[in-house]
Amino acid sequence: MAAPSEPSQWRHSIVPGLMSYLDAGSIITMSIALVLLQQPLGISAWGFGFLTGLLTASFAVGAFVGGRISDLWGRKRVFLVNLAMYIVGAGFVIVASDAAWLYPGIALMGVAMGIGVPTSLALIAESAAAGTKGKMVGLSSALWLVGIMGTLGLATGVAHYGPLGARILMGHMMLIAAVALVLGFGLHESQEWKEARAAGGSAESTKIPLSTLFTKRLLGPLVALTAFFTLVNLPANTLGQYMTYLYVNVAGVDASKASLLGLLGLPIGLIGAVIFMRYADKSRRKPLFVVGAILQVVAFGLPAVAGVSQWTVFFMAAIAGFGGAFAGEGIYKVWSQELFPTMYRATAQGFTYGVTRGVTAAFAVVTPAIIAYDPAVLLWIITAMVAVAGVVGGFAVQRLGADRGTDPWLVADTADEAELEGSNA
Repeated sequence: MAAPSEPSQWRHSIVPGLMSYLDAGSIITMSIALVLLQQPLGISAWGFGFLTGLLTASFAVGAFVGGRISDLWGRKRVFLVNLAMYIVGAGFVIVASDAAWLYPGIALMGVAMGIGVPTSLALIAESAAAGTKGKMVGLSSALWLVGIMGTLGLATGVAHYGPLGARILMGHMMLIAAVALVLGFGLHESQEWKEARAAGGSAESTKIPLSTLFTKRLLGPLVALTAFFTLVNLPANTLGQYMTYLYVNVAGVDASKASLLGLLGLPIGLIGAVIFMRYADKSRRKPLFVVGAILQVVAFGLPAVAGVSQWTVFFMAAIAGFGGAFAGEGIYKVWSQELFPTMYRATAQGFTYGVTRGVTAAFAVVTPAIIAYDPAVLLWIITAMVAVAGVVGGFAVQRLGADRGTDPWLVADTADEAELEGSNA
């Protein structure tokens, strides 16, 4: 198989990577839009909570079924269908004249994101040239952060418009999905998927039994990755959803300043994501993982020890964002592509995303009660989680990669070694 050209490779990474932009941007957009629409559309307190949980729950459902569909039907086809579904869902929210319109819209958006994330990541990895797969998958994590920054930046300019501001924010997400859909028609189907399908003789489910995913060969990586991702994603999700809550209700910072501090900390995580892209295909990603895992423990442990203030929360978010670039969702995305054969790759990732989002949705329900009891309790819980995640990732998942022969994905740091030799000459 001929190696893809560099422009084609970037196109096949950036366009599917917009799904990560939509994933992050939709979470932020929905949290702001529902506040702006709450009074005009008559959303009750119970309705607000249900709509917030509906997005995450729908994502979990979409991830469970979408990964499987992607492995059976192909990456490009499913990617285009899920974008069309997202656009329809966003349209329901934009034209909503009462709260009832929001339910089908948010459900469609959540399912579409759940289908699209594992599908897009598989398309990125399978379209990248050897020695650049991790880098291209890592690009999606950078776009995820850009999605947060772009949405927050837009929100600062339109939130004061009330319901119109909510519709502008949702229109922004709809526009990104439409651009991805149009550009997506120019993508090629994953050659790796087509070859694996041809080797199996058929794309029918009877030829690709789901039970194989739970056999000894694949069950170990599935369990280890699900455990790792749940343990790192729950703290990250809690930080994303409740950072402003901690700023305002515990640290005593006004909402405007809290938003500004949150926005200022995001570029630090983006820098980490760019560094990760450079080393994602090299052996140096392993010591970087250790550094990232330690930084996450330090980040969440800081306010647990020193108390919650505007600066401990700020440094918690900044340090966790930088460390998470090396030992968080970015490395999980790479591992999930490496550890599973092509015809089960999206199915496995859909399973891990589904379980993780389900657990984080449930934890989010009780988080305010834990904070009300004692914020330190919440912080120690998530500090323990990232500590265990570091152990699981460092000693279980990475060892699985070496034992199963996926480490050949890693390439020697030849360029860096050559520079070192030249400087020593």
